Formats: sequence, C-alpha cells, structure tokens
Amino acid sequence: LGISADTSDGVKYVASYAEGLLRFDGGVTAYLMGFECWLGKDGIWDEMKTTTWIWTLLPIAWPVALLALSVLLFEVYTWYRRIAWRLRNMPFRPETYWNAENAQDEIFVRERRLFGLLRKRAARCNICDRWRLVLKDAFPLVIICQFLLLPTIIRQLVVVLSCDKLGGSETRLFVAPEVHCWVGEHLDLSAVALTGIVIWGVVFPILTSCYLYGIRTANGQAFNDLRFKAKWGFLADGYEPRWVFWELFVYGRKLLIAAVALFPDMTRASELAVYQVVGVGAMLLHYLVKPFDNRNGELLDRIELYGLCFFLLLVTFMQVVLLADIDSQYELLPVLLVCSILGVGSVIMETHTSTLRFYASFSVTGFFAVLAIIYCVVDGVESRRRTALLILGFALLLNTGFIIWLVVKVLRQMLEALGELLQRLRVLENQQFLQAASKDAVQLALQARHMLTESVPYGSLFAKPVMPKKPSNTVFAKLQRAIMHANFDSSGAKLWFDVETRELVLGLHPDNFVDDPRISNHLRRRLVASGPFLTDEERRFIAMSLRDALLHLVVDCDQNVVHCAILELLVRSAFVWYNRQEREATFGTNQKRADFEEEFVEECFDEATFRRSMSAADFQAQLGKMTRMPPEQIDALVKTFLRVHNDLNDEFMAKGKLLEPLDNLAEKRKKKRQTKEDEGDPNLLQLKDAAAAVVTANSPVSPGGGSAGVGLGGVGPSSAAAAAAAPAAT
Repeated sequence: LGISADTSDGVKYVASYAEGLLRFDGGVTAYLMGFECWLGKDGIWDEMKTTTWIWTLLPIAWPVALLALSVLLFEVYTWYRRIAWRLRNMPFRPETYWNAENAQDEIFVRERRLFGLLRKRAARCNICDRWRLVLKDAFPLVIICQFLLLPTIIRQLVVVLSCDKLGGSETRLFVAPEVHCWVGEHLDLSAVALTGIVIWGVVFPILTSCYLYGIRTANGQAFNDLRFKAKWGFLADGYEPRWVFWELFVYGRKLLIAAVALFPDMTRASELAVYQVVGVGAMLLHYLVKPFDNRNGELLDRIELYGLCFFLLLVTFMQVVLLADIDSQYELLPVLLVCSILGVGSVIMETHTSTLRFYASFSVTGFFAVLAIIYCVVDGVESRRRTALLILGFALLLNTGFIIWLVVKVLRQMLEALGELLQRLRVLENQQFLQAASKDAVQLALQARHMLTESVPYGSLFAKPVMPKKPSNTVFAKLQRAIMHANFDSSGAKLWFDVETRELVLGLHPDNFVDDPRISNHLRRRLVASGPFLTDEERRFIAMSLRDALLHLVVDCDQNVVHCAILELLVRSAFVWYNRQEREATFGTNQKRADFEEEFVEECFDEATFRRSMSAADFQAQLGKMTRMPPEQIDALVKTFLRVHNDLNDEFMAKGKLLEPLDNLAEKRKKKRQTKEDEGDPNLLQLKDAAAAVVTANSPVSPGGGSAGVGLGGVGPSSAAAAAAAPAAT
C-alpha cells in the first residue's frame, strides 16, 4: 500500500488487516492468527514443525470435538428435562431410535430442536439411542467443518513444501531460509505435509463425491428425501440431481490455485498465466455443464459464471499491466481500444435503452474511450503509470461491485422468504380469528335471552361481532409490515390458470380492474398501461421451466409418445405443488394417501387449486420439482392424467361442447363473478337462511293474497318491503 517507514503503527496494523481481508479464500482466516504466542516458539521453523501437525490433524480433531460437545450439551439438557418431569409429576413416555427415524416427513420438519439442530424427543430415549440420534443430527457440523477447513489446510501445508534456490545452489525453505530442503527434519515434515495434502485435498473430496454419485445412480429419489437434505444439504443443495457431486471440481480448482505456492521461484507472469489457465478452464467447464438448478432463471449458474469471468478479468488485467513496458508510449493502447470496442458491442446488443445494464455498458465504453484519448494525447511515464493504475482499479472495482451485487441478491432472497413467512402467519392468524368469531346460527338462537316471546327478537340470530385485535405500533411490528408490503410490491405480475378455457394467463388478472364499477374509465386505462405485467426476464422463467420439464420427460424418462395434454399437465402440476406448499406452510401437512398419482390428478382438476395466483419465479420453482421425480413415478402420473383428461373430454363431447366459444368468455366471467359475490361467506348464507325462515314464520298472509306481516324490524307495509329489508339488515 506504499506506507512509509515513519507512519504510525496503527495505520500499519490497519493496512495489514486490510491485506488479510483481501486474502480471504473462503476457509478459516488463519493468516490473521498467530500461533507463536500460543506455542511459545522463538523461530519460524520451530513454529512450523508444530503447526504442520496441527493443520494435518485438525480435520479429524475439530469435527470430533464438535460431536463430543453436542453429546455433552444434549446430556445436560436431557437430565434437566428429566428432573423437571420428575418434579412436576409428568408422565414419562419413552422413545426409541426407530420411532424417531421412521416419523413422517411433516413431523420430522416441525420437530422441536435444541440449537435448531438436535431433536428434543431424543431426551426420552435410552443412552444408546439418544447418542445415535444426537450424532446423526450433528453430522452436518462435520460437513461444514470440512468445507471451511480444506482450503485453509491446503494453503497452510503447501508452505512447508515451498523451496527455492536463494543466493546459491542449495535449495532452502522459502519462509525460513536457514533450513535446507529435502534433508533431515524438513524431509520428515514434508512427508507429513504431503500426506495431509493428499488425504484432505484429493482423497476425501473424491470419496465424498463418489458417495453422492453412487446415491444418485442407485436412487435418484433420495435427493427429494428431507432426511438426506438435512444430512448432505450443505454440499448437495443448489445443484441439479445429476451434478450433485460437482463440489469435487470446485475443490480441484482451489487445489490448483493453492498449488502455485509450491513453486516460489515462479515469476509473477508465469503465476498469473497459471491462474488464467485455471480460470478459463473452469469457466468453459461451467458454461458447458451448468451444474446448478435453474430456479430464478438460472440465478446460481449466472452468479458462478460472473464470478469466474470477473476473476479472469482481474488476472488478465494484472498480467497485461505487469508485462507491459511503461516506457513505451503505445504498449497499453491496444488494451484500451479492445475494451472500448467490447463496450460498444455491449451497448449495441442492448435492446432496451432505459435499463441499468445499458447505462453501465455506456459508462464503461465512455471510460475506456476517454482513457484511450488521454493516453494518446498526454505523454510521459507518469501518465502511463496512472493509466495502468486506473486499469487495475477498474478490474478491482468490478470485482467489488460483483461482491456487492451478490450480497444484495442474497439479502433480497432472504427478505422475500421472510415476507412470505410473515404473510402465511398473517393468513393463519386471520383464519383462527374467523373460526373463533363464527358461531352456529342455531346455537345462537337457542342461547338467546328473550326466547319466551312469540317472535324471535331482532338480531338474536346474528353472531355478535368480535372486535379485531388492534395492530401493534411497535418498531418490530412496523418492520414486519414493511417487509410484507415490500415483498408484495416486488412480487411483480402474477400467473393464473383459467379452468374454463384451460389457459395459463400471463400478467395481471383482468377481473381485478376491467369490470370493477368503482374504477373510472380514466383510471382503468392507466391501470392497463402501467399494470404489473410480466417482464421479459419473468417470461424467460416460464419458458425455461417448461423447457426443463419437457427435456426431463422426453430425454430422461424416455417418453416415446408426447401427448398434447402434457403441456396442460405441466401447468396444472405447478399450481398443485404451489397450492400444497402454501397450505402446508400455513395450516400444516395432512396425511398423504398411498396412491400419489390419483390424489395428485384429483387436485389437478379441482377448481380450488387454481384460486391462488403465483409469480413467474414461483412457477419455475414449483415446476422444477417435476425434473426431480423418478421416471417410474412420472410414467404413472402421465398415464393417470391422460386417462382422467380423456374421460373429461368425452363428457364435454357428449354435451356437444369441448370448450366454450371465445365470444362468451367475457359474459361467463361476469356471471361467475356475480355468482361468487352472491354466494359470499358460508356463515353469512346460513344467517340469511335463518333470517328468511324467521320472516316467513312471523309474516301472516293477508286475505287478498298480499303479505302485510312482520319483518325483521317490525311491522312492514308489504311482503316486498319485508323481503327487501331482510337482506339489507343481514
């Protein structure tokens, strides 16, 4: 950083920690730690002899320590609970390992857990079953430990093998020049370090990937199992089922980058060339395979590809700047011209001129164009050095912007998930409120006070309104409402399925504003012009999900005949899964039937399934479940759906109509909406029927045939007035 010798020590410490943060490799920040204070060693070599053994054995010691700590903490919790049960005279219901393991998926997901990890029901088991359950629940800690340790272990053990010829013909250790390499103590320590590198950097990732590959080959349905996700989800989640072992290639890339330190005599140009080759190979391999799942329009694949591209861009710019001759006037000019041409091409390829990507491309093009002009006009070594520094700064700025963009994406996904959770909790709270407020009309009539009178008093049949709970004005409640509103506003346009025409409608539901009499014509035109219709990116989500599902059906499942109703099956399936997800997340899961295909197809043709609309991202996420189903289950599902679909078509053809004409759609929608408004709440209908019965019982018919009886509010002039007053009072 160019800190002078007379600068204060505080600035030096800040600079050293800033350098350490830039060296973060995704593992443990070992470069910010100092073992010499803990070990009491004087020299670097004495410290290295101890730390090499520590880093070699740490992948075994740390997971074992975490498992032992989990068992110890759970034993403390177990005896605390048993003492509490004994003091409260509560019955003790023993549990077994097999009962806990064979529990249903919904019970497994909703079980109470200690520290969010260890199942509390294990406290009722005997010591052997209890330890088995605790160790099984704590196994993900081992996976996380290895994921964090492996990059750091390789980087720390490689230091022992880094030797170079310093000042003579003898090979010496690079970090400790007083030590001769490959003789004496260094030879023994190098064997330990090399063994650790081979075991933890090569053998362990290969065995783990082979295990995951074997599970995928033996049982492709295992990746949909909740217990498998809870155990191996840290490594397997986010990948497509056929590329679940892709983490092996990620470890291989990290190993190649760390192996560059084995050759300290390598020049900086050669080191950057190796980084460039690794980056190009990883980028091409990723672009060819795309191992991540395709949710949100291949978001994970795009993040990985952008990261590799920015890494390669930084390495290339560093290589160009360090290899360029600053004294030459036109050495860096081709770089500036090429970047300007690439920027112009990116601007031309943009179809929309009002997007952020267009303005970013235009700004980058202008930056390099101006920089090229200044580089040609202004002469001098100092100006060329500043130009080289600006090029490197631009690459660093792009990498920093990518990190910020990644953090924003992660926070956005977390906020959306939190907003959906809060909305489900709000729906559940409203349902509980309505269930508590609604009463049976007959019971209300029987419990009325004035039952001795000849006529039922006015209002005795109506449920006493329960005052809704006043919304809280605390900071936490305001934050919850802000998150829910932000999630609702950012969800964009919705998809809905028209069960009458069997069409997937993209965009805003027209019944929301087209036929609403409360909206003026001017406002209706404004809504049509600025309504939340689907963007091009969201339309890609839909097309991509249908493409992936059809590829799985035709290629992976070997479907020799593709019926036209397959597309309808895919669309209906997405809504069925979405309806199940919302129902299970809000009200809990129900007992699933053994005949999955029959139950699923019944929901496919149930109109209640399509009352909810969904966003394009939800549609892609739900339809992606089709690609994770085994071929046998998909084949049975397709046959069941086609059978029911053909039966329904035969019924339509017997009535002389397969689909309604398009001219009658608007009229049918209007009648359907009016029918729904007339139907209303079931409790309200029951109260209306009871009120009508009271009006009929207490209204004597006049001799002339007219009705002049008593209505709900007293004596009415005629039956028409009483009939008109009843719905109004209701």
